[in-house]
Amino acid sequence: MIDLNKMKLNRIYLNFMLVLGLTLAIPFGSAAAAASTVESSLHKPLRSDAVLKIGSTSAVVNGMTMTVQPVYEKNGVTMAPVNVLIRMFRLDYNYDQKNRSFWFKTRLFEQQQLSFKLGERKGESNNGLKIRTFTLSAAPFEKKGSLMVPLRDIVEQLGGKISYDAKTKEIRIKGVDKPVTDSKYRIGDSSNSWSIAAPKGFKPESLAKKEDCDGCFAISGSAGDRPYSLIFSVSESSSSLTPKQLQEETIAQLKPSQVVMESRFAKQPAGEFSVVSTSWNNAFSIQYNEYWTIQAGKRIYSIVISQDNYGNGRIVGERDRIALAFMETFKTSFHSGDPNLFDIYEN
Repeated sequence: MIDLNKMKLNRIYLNFMLVLGLTLAIPFGSAAAAASTVESSLHKPLRSDAVLKIGSTSAVVNGMTMTVQPVYEKNGVTMAPVNVLIRMFRLDYNYDQKNRSFWFKTRLFEQQQLSFKLGERKGESNNGLKIRTFTLSAAPFEKKGSLMVPLRDIVEQLGGKISYDAKTKEIRIKGVDKPVTDSKYRIGDSSNSWSIAAPKGFKPESLAKKEDCDGCFAISGSAGDRPYSLIFSVSESSSSLTPKQLQEETIAQLKPSQVVMESRFAKQPAGEFSVVSTSWNNAFSIQYNEYWTIQAGKRIYSIVISQDNYGNGRIVGERDRIALAFMETFKTSFHSGDPNLFDIYEN
C-alpha cells in the first residue's frame, strides 16, 4: 500500500539550484479529495511550432490546422495575424480598444510580457525583473478584424526561431525549447532500484549528503523563472495492483483542500503510470502537484512533481512539460556500472 503520509519535506538540495527563501510545501493526508476526477488519455509533449504560407488562409499550428488572415510581405517585412502566435506560444493576451494597445504574456518556460500600440513601432518587454524597449520593423495594425504584427520581430522576442523557403513561400516557426533534464548524468537509488535523469546543469560535486527522509528523496530545479521539486518514495506491497487501483489509493490519501483537476494513465518506457493532478491554495500562491505512481514487482514507486504559481499565471502546461521530460527517463532499475549514474543511497 502507498503511504503518502511518510513523504515529508526534508530534501536534498542541489546547490546550484537552491532558491533562497523558497519553501515548497507538499501536502499529504488520509482524507479523500472532494472533487470528482476526469479520466483522459496520455498527454503528449507540448508542441510549439507553426507552418504558414505567404498568401494562404490556412496555417498548421502545434499540429492543428486553423484558418487565418493571409500572411503577406511588404517592404521586406512579413506581416502575420497575431492569433497564430497566441496559439503557438500559448500566450495570455489583452487588447485595450480605447488606447489601441495590446500585450502578450507567456504561460510557459519563463515570464515575459510584450506590449505594443497599433500604428507605432515601439515595443516594450517586461520579464518581471527588467523593462526594456525595442523597435519593430513595421507597426502593428488591424485588418478585417485581425491584429497583424511583424512576424520575425515577435517570434524572436519570444525566443523562437523562424525560417523561410523562398521557393515554396513557406514559413516555419519553432518555439523556445529549454531542456529540463541533463543529457549526461542520472541520479538513482541502488537500495530501492530506480534511476532518473538529473536536472539540467547537474554537477556531481554538488550532490549533497542524503538526509533522513523516511524513505523518500527529493531534488529541486528551475525551469525558466519557476522552481519545481520532485519527491521520490518507494513502498512495498504483497498485492499486484492495477494502475486504476493505484490511482484510487492516491486520491484517497489527498487532503480535503486539494482539488483533483484530472486523473489519467500514462504509458512511459518504465510502464503504465497512474497520474493524478491536483491544485490547492497555499499561503501566498496556488500549488500544482502531479502524482505519478507505478508498480514493478513488489515495489510501488511514487513520484510527486510540484510547482508553485507565485502570481505568474497559469503553469499547468509547464508542469506537464517538466513531468514528461523526467518521467520519460525514469527506470525501475539501477545499473551500478554506469559512471554517470550517481547513487543517492551512498551519499
